[in-house]
Amino acid sequence: MKANSLLILPDTTILYSEDTTITICDSLNYYLSNDLGNGSRNFFSKLEDFSKKKHFLSQLFSSLIHFPKPKKDKVVTKMEESEKPYRQWEGYEIAEVNYKRVDVFGASVDDTTKVSENKWVNIANNTHMHTVTWAIKKNIYLKPGDKIRPEAISDNERVVRSLPNVRDAKIYVRPLDSADSLVALDVVTQDNFPIFFSGSLSGLNRGAVGFVHKNFLGMGHEFGASMIVNSQEKQQFGYDIEYLVPNIRRSFINASVGLTDVYDEKSFRAGVYRDFYHPSVKYAGGAFYSLGRKRLDRVVPLVDLDAQEIPWFDQQLQDYWFARSFPIKDFNPQCDLQRFRFVVAARYIQDDIYTDNNIMMDTIPSLKSRKMVMGSIGLSSRRYFKDKFIFSFGKNEDIPHGERFELTYGKEFIENGVRDYFGLRMAKGNFVKRFGYLQGQLDFSGFFRDRHIEEGMISGKFSYFSHLFSKHHLKIRQFINLRYAVGINRLPDEYLELSSDRGIRGVNDQDIRGNQMLVANFETVKFTALQPMGFRLAVFFFTDIGLLSDRNKSLFKGSGYAGFGLGIRARNDHLVFKTIQLRLGYYPVLPDRYHHVAFDLAGQGVLQVDDFDIGRPEVLPFR
Repeated sequence: MKANSLLILPDTTILYSEDTTITICDSLNYYLSNDLGNGSRNFFSKLEDFSKKKHFLSQLFSSLIHFPKPKKDKVVTKMEESEKPYRQWEGYEIAEVNYKRVDVFGASVDDTTKVSENKWVNIANNTHMHTVTWAIKKNIYLKPGDKIRPEAISDNERVVRSLPNVRDAKIYVRPLDSADSLVALDVVTQDNFPIFFSGSLSGLNRGAVGFVHKNFLGMGHEFGASMIVNSQEKQQFGYDIEYLVPNIRRSFINASVGLTDVYDEKSFRAGVYRDFYHPSVKYAGGAFYSLGRKRLDRVVPLVDLDAQEIPWFDQQLQDYWFARSFPIKDFNPQCDLQRFRFVVAARYIQDDIYTDNNIMMDTIPSLKSRKMVMGSIGLSSRRYFKDKFIFSFGKNEDIPHGERFELTYGKEFIENGVRDYFGLRMAKGNFVKRFGYLQGQLDFSGFFRDRHIEEGMISGKFSYFSHLFSKHHLKIRQFINLRYAVGINRLPDEYLELSSDRGIRGVNDQDIRGNQMLVANFETVKFTALQPMGFRLAVFFFTDIGLLSDRNKSLFKGSGYAGFGLGIRARNDHLVFKTIQLRLGYYPVLPDRYHHVAFDLAGQGVLQVDDFDIGRPEVLPFR
């Protein structure tokens, strides 16, 4: 490297002030640049030298001001097929499987030699109880004697990485000196810091506090508890408890149990389930049971009644399902697993509702006892890419690509008759070279009785995100989401909302609703290198546009809404709580009771790309 030249890597940029000799792995994406923009370099260099006196100013400077560079210097980091690193070992025999864990803070599964020298970071690491080895080992289905299959290793790595108590995971293949055809697998994991406290306050009379532990006693179990307070109710204090045991005895069957006792609900629930955790799994299924008593305003708004006058209803819910997957010959000769599957599934639901106030309950169509038998057939193909800085802030993320086609038929037995149900879902997603990731989905569903459709809907969505563009200390990605939905003879209390999580972000009003909706969301995210107290910062800019119309009215004759703004997200991927988001938005078209400029501070969960697996048959949601 010549003096004053740049080495640009996917996650960092290095400036060499002197001539330097370096060695770079041939599998690493990198870019070399010798042009720092001579015309303005002196001016910016002085600013940079000044800002380097304080680390925060240096990072802020590099996030906001850049040296002029020709367009060709823009670097695009590309997704990598998950199985690509393992193809060179195909056919080798696994001789042993070893397990290694790295610290929660200041370490990485991509570089197991990296350790923190910060005293406070080491103190935090010492307070963490690591996941016991057997809790990781039971999720590894590769064993000594197996032949290396690239997609089998990448699938197993993804399974471990998806565990709630694991921040990141990586499986390394290491050749053994004793034999040319034998290798060892080194499974490296990094835990999340598993404890998360939460709280909420609604005025001076209502509130809740709680905590969640994602790795109880280091076993990978989840335990959550919360206390609910409402001084205006007869029962002022209540609680909610949930416990989850994952992967019982290496069966990949998960079990959960929960108990709720609050002023408007008393319930018990328990369930077990097993999904198609990787494409070669043959069997999936589950069972769920709940028994409880709820106050009517728990499920529908009742503003004209005193709490003592609101009726209660008893509910007993049973839900059972089973699915079988059959392989279909894959036409890709490089694929060692049969990734294309034919899936058959069945489901039975019995929802019994009892109440003493039948007159009021008769006015709420959605609260009726029912039984439903469903069956589905479908085709599914799943593979995965691996990348970083999509929805998380630096850890490895698994992005599915493939297709899904599913047909569902069912019969619903309700108090006033029998209805047939039909549902269709089609989805496809893939990475397009030099463009980015695209995914589209189309849904149609409805109940049929006497040749008329009831509670029907048509919906579609399109999602896109770009490659990660790296420039200096910024990592930039573009997101676009389009969604359309229309209801067909929906119930009076069913509608589409243009609220924050489904339409115009920053708008949260149940009165902005309709029967047909078209929404377009655009967002540009700039991941910075700033890490105050271990929280990585990202700046985002958004534009949301939505159209909404009522029943029997053209979408383009309805109401239009829009939102524009920017904000900052802060997230520590080592912790289990939500991303902290500060957002400022401008909304030119809103009802008069709203301000057109809004500031919002809230938590945001980690989003994920929809997968293409087929599970239990279901009535497609209207939203």
